[in-house]
Amino acid sequence: MPAWAAFNPISRAERVAAALASPEAAARAKFSSDFYSGQIQNPLPYLAANHIAAVLIWPEDQIPDHVLAQLRKELMPDYVYVDCKMGQPDNAGLFLRK
Repeated sequence: MPAWAAFNPISRAERVAAALASPEAAARAKFSSDFYSGQIQNPLPYLAANHIAAVLIWPEDQIPDHVLAQLRKELMPDYVYVDCKMGQPDNAGLFLRK
């Protein structure tokens, strides 16, 4: 039997649960949730302090237009937005640090 046949991958949910067990991972997950819901008032200091060069907007995240507009307004001084929606119903794009 090949070595890969014995490989038993863990599910994404199991990886997420294990990652969230650490306090740092839990803090990052909370920030991410708050960021993508538009609850972070001034995200630029956090993004700069953590050297975050890009922020992805996935269609699956279903970011509403008003939250995307808020993010664009808050991030535009330091980031450029590349819209990748291409006529689809959900927002998709990429903020890139200038």
